[in-house]
Amino acid sequence: KAYEPDHPTLAVSYSNLATIQFNLGDLPAARDLMQRAIAINEKAYEPDHPTLAVSYRNLGGIEEDDGNIEQARTLIERAHAIFLGRLGPDHSNTQNCATWLSKNGGLS
Repeated sequence: KAYEPDHPTLAVSYSNLATIQFNLGDLPAARDLMQRAIAINEKAYEPDHPTLAVSYRNLGGIEEDDGNIEQARTLIERAHAIFLGRLGPDHSNTQNCATWLSKNGGLS
């Protein structure tokens, strides 16, 4: 009640709850919560904001664990492009995405 439905603080809460659901093995609930976080973040930030990249990478991890490698790759490629453009090639987030992509058929 303290925040509007599209307030970025709610996105953080959804993301945190998604992590809990992921750790409990409830991938559908984790996916739903992370998608809610992304929807808010897409309204609150510019398309190349690192916060969005973190959300895309997190959803990619959920998709990976659920066996949706193509969807995971698409999300992690998107995150990687943002990290690369905003944080540079030497940042750990950029490198983590690049490593995942090189192991899973991306970044030729």
